[in-house]
Amino acid sequence: MRVVYYTEKTVAQGIAAVNERLHARGTRNTLDGWTEKNGTFALSVTTPVRGKFSRTSHLSGKLTREGGVTVCVVETPSGVNPRGRILVFVLLGIVAVLLTIAGSPLLAAAIVPLGALLYLPMKGDFENSAVLLAEVQRTLKAKTTPPKPAAKAPGKPAARPSAASKAPKSMFDE
Repeated sequence: MRVVYYTEKTVAQGIAAVNERLHARGTRNTLDGWTEKNGTFALSVTTPVRGKFSRTSHLSGKLTREGGVTVCVVETPSGVNPRGRILVFVLLGIVAVLLTIAGSPLLAAAIVPLGALLYLPMKGDFENSAVLLAEVQRTLKAKTTPPKPAAKAPGKPAARPSAASKAPKSMFDE
């Protein structure tokens, strides 16, 4: 998943904020990662998925300055939402039944551990991507929409006489 954030911080301030967040202790989600002065950074978080199994998800990002606003482009695996996971498991069940009917019960039995192995990254990345994106947005005080351009100061601009207004309106006016 690719997400673009916009922040008022400069690239140096953004990298400093991310670096400060990486070294913060006593927070709910312990982040690992690195930062570079050119605006590139990476974050990772590990959370338990089921029982003793945990999943580490990574986020990579780049801060660039464009037109007075800092643009932060981040990429992270999105995982699969609960409804999508149910769909995957239903499809795996259908494939297992079809393989059993076709005379391959051993191959059908191999699909059960495949479903368990798929569950960990699907659920882990789904939950971790939300955590990572929220941390980046909170740390940079960023928004998903670009800021509106500054409005011009109210008032009438100074009127300059044009060449047409200086010219006579008809050939008889002088």
